[in-house]
Amino acid sequence: MTVVFLPPAAADSWRVRIIRPDDVAAPAPPPDPEHRQVCGAGVLLTSRHVLTCAHVVAAALGGDPGGPRPGEAVLVDFPALPSTPPRPARVAADGWAQQRLDHGGDLAILELDGGPLPGVFPPRLARCGVPGRRRVRVYGHPAVLPEGWWSVAELIGAGGQSSEWVQLQVDPGGRPIAPGYSGAGVMDEETGAVIGCIVTVLGGPEQGALAGTAWMIPLETVAYYWPPLAASLEDDTGPPGEADEYGPEEQQLAMSMVMVELLRDRRSRDLCLSQLSRQLRLRLPARRYLGDYEEVRALAGACLTTPGLMAELLEILEQAMGRAPELTRLAALASQLIPEPLLRRTERSELYAILADVRLDGLEALYREAVGVLGRPLRAQATSLPAIVQQLEDATYGPHGGPPLLYFLGRVAGRLPAANGARLDRWLAEVSDRLQVPGGIGPGVPGGIGPGPALSPAGRPWQGEHFCITDLTPDLLEPDQYRFTIWFQASPDQELVIGGGDEERIRLDEVPGQLDAALASLPPGLATSRRRQTYEFILPRHLLGHAVDQWRSGLGEVPHRFSMVSPVIVRSQDRLRSYQMQEHWRPKWQWLRSNSGAMSPEAVYWLDNRGPVSAESVLSVLVEDDRLVCVVFRRPPGEMADPDGDAVMAALAGGAPIMIWCRDPASAEVAYQEIRRLLDDGGLADLPERVRQLRNHAIQMGDPAGHPGLNLTLFWDDADRVPRAYRVQ
Repeated sequence: MTVVFLPPAAADSWRVRIIRPDDVAAPAPPPDPEHRQVCGAGVLLTSRHVLTCAHVVAAALGGDPGGPRPGEAVLVDFPALPSTPPRPARVAADGWAQQRLDHGGDLAILELDGGPLPGVFPPRLARCGVPGRRRVRVYGHPAVLPEGWWSVAELIGAGGQSSEWVQLQVDPGGRPIAPGYSGAGVMDEETGAVIGCIVTVLGGPEQGALAGTAWMIPLETVAYYWPPLAASLEDDTGPPGEADEYGPEEQQLAMSMVMVELLRDRRSRDLCLSQLSRQLRLRLPARRYLGDYEEVRALAGACLTTPGLMAELLEILEQAMGRAPELTRLAALASQLIPEPLLRRTERSELYAILADVRLDGLEALYREAVGVLGRPLRAQATSLPAIVQQLEDATYGPHGGPPLLYFLGRVAGRLPAANGARLDRWLAEVSDRLQVPGGIGPGVPGGIGPGPALSPAGRPWQGEHFCITDLTPDLLEPDQYRFTIWFQASPDQELVIGGGDEERIRLDEVPGQLDAALASLPPGLATSRRRQTYEFILPRHLLGHAVDQWRSGLGEVPHRFSMVSPVIVRSQDRLRSYQMQEHWRPKWQWLRSNSGAMSPEAVYWLDNRGPVSAESVLSVLVEDDRLVCVVFRRPPGEMADPDGDAVMAALAGGAPIMIWCRDPASAEVAYQEIRRLLDDGGLADLPERVRQLRNHAIQMGDPAGHPGLNLTLFWDDADRVPRAYRVQ
């Protein structure tokens, strides 16, 4: 990564002022007639997009922040670059979130007229995450000083008139956050990243002690309203882990952890974190939160995402407490929620000892080679071997046929001094033998890592991956009735029929109940954590767009959607039954499995089907290149009576193993941009899990209309895992 050092003015050039145009009458004359009337602030998000509040734009134009998107231009300028003249800017077509009665929304994305400005750079942009008690800085433009000044404040916590807001409190005696700050970027003092924008303030002497209190909207909430922002957001720098991905599991684990006295007490908890950091050789940030439960929940999120962290924590607690009942209960819950890590504790400790104090360059390139172009981007610090090892341990299957960690370490071993390299070679040999990795341990060994186990929908090997497969076939005499079969598949060669049969007929609305009954009949030995299970529906063409991901399970104390805790995918019954339609499918799936880290053409076919689409044209594009493995539809494809217009059937015939689209025409454009973010953020291999997280996010937010997680169909057709009933005998 190239580091560019900017002069101070350029480094602050992202700060924007929103100015009333000369031809718009001001409600009151400005304090200084020589100054233009400043209505608020903004944040430069890209070279041509500015974030501010809807009420700031409305004030500049004399409009209604709760009304439709205005078409007129405001003026913007850049206080850090006074020589840069003001520039007109208009609200983007997809950039207006009007101010709602519940105080939600109130956001505007402006597009600069005339393209990017020279010398103007966006800041680092990051998710706020759990607010905690963080020091932040805000640059606003109060009426007494339109040029602006900095205010220092502290994040207090989520809340206010809107559930989307986070409260800030200015230090006593500090410069208040006053009117004129709306839209201003909130910068984390520790990281220098902008994490939100001011949305409302309490200012003026009539507010008394409340003056200086303000609220911001976190950037991850802004990204919900304007999805193109999501790909630019860095992760929160608080406690490790991706807490947003693990809502229910994180809360459940935190509730069990807080029952353990050593974790409930801050002082003993800090000692545990310190010992964990030493043993894992990772920095575990100990940011202070509003209360003990919030800190414990952050630790729970880290345990869910950091391989080996939970096992090390349990070992530390057991040494101090013995086998206390609350610790036994915590260990039992952890075993259900957290998959078995790739490495054992002793293997991980020895590996970190071998890599201690090793400093190598080019690690980011080695990481990309290990995971392939479809793997997840490197989120760890590119110079930290332990952090990269941690991320790779969570990816247990790669394009070279084995765990990417082993491939990566095989490349590292060849660059170490002789003694360390020999130790790492021995470690690799022992771990590869235990894991039964076929073909050796890495590229430096004759044979290298050869073809590995079959790729599962999450990109991991079969161990621990279970599938519940429901096959629906329309009845010839009663079209609203379906013959069904339900299998439980623990591996390609381990299938158990647990429901249905040739003689049974059901309606679509009866499928969830039959699925519940089938799962309840599973033998205890096949029971598994829901987190390792995928629901798969093999469907005829007219059902591929049916909302099976919204079906609800009645198992457990609270009915819930199957997609809340497990990926839900669909497959084509037509292609499984037609050998002619499989001609291009298997080569594309093979490319998806075996694609190496070398640069490759785009693997995604972004199909713009807003108008008529020729099925023959789609087929021609797909059969021309085996590397086009995913089709993303910009609009719901529907089912065409005319085969010449059925793009889905053309994609099936063209061999596409992955397709995704939004079923709701009204929210299709937002979903299309969100799919771009998902693929940019995690690659293709993680798409089923990423879509599950998006669906779960919609559930957590109360199913808001237009949320892309409510209407996504994910087609995922694994050519290595064909149910026995469809295999060629």
